[in-house]
Amino acid sequence: MRCHCRQGRPHLALLQFRACVRVLATDLRVRPDPETVDLYHSIRRHERV
Repeated sequence: MRCHCRQGRPHLALLQFRACVRVLATDLRVRPDPETVDLYHSIRRHERV
């Protein structure tokens, strides 16, 4: 997600997060780490990551 953002493609970072959440929920029955969720919110707020 950080790489996508740093390359000017935050929309791809957000898509990556959604894919990550889906796979974690479906395959492992877990939620993403709080750090990952925080990164997602930072990207949504257009903060530098």
